[in-house]
Amino acid sequence: MFAKALLALGFACAALSGARAESHHIHFVDKCGGGTSSSGATLESSGHDYTSSGPLLRAIAYLQTGSCGATGSGCNVVEMNLQNPSSSIDVVSGGIDASTISVAWQGCSGAYCNAEVCICPSNNAGVEITFCAF
Repeated sequence: MFAKALLALGFACAALSGARAESHHIHFVDKCGGGTSSSGATLESSGHDYTSSGPLLRAIAYLQTGSCGATGSGCNVVEMNLQNPSSSIDVVSGGIDASTISVAWQGCSGAYCNAEVCICPSNNAGVEITFCAF
């Protein structure tokens, strides 16, 4: 009985340590020559990456050129749900700004897209977002 309890405790500790090890990295590339990369409501300095030490849910990223609303309204926006074991990204066209966005998974095998959403079935997936990619 005691051995079963220790084994169960060992599995629980392993599961908890794995949950704490979750992280997701967002790499910004700005080829526009102006603007500031923005992640959610917090403006990030141009060229600075962002790493989440856990799930990153309902996050948005866009290039603030001065014409975007507080949450990227009126601009092209990348919506992200980065969480183990499956993450998703979606590029939403705002129609006003002329920047084009390219998005690529980092550390993901088996990624696929259906319609407008791209799914990554790997743990700790990261994203590279390039503004003015084309």
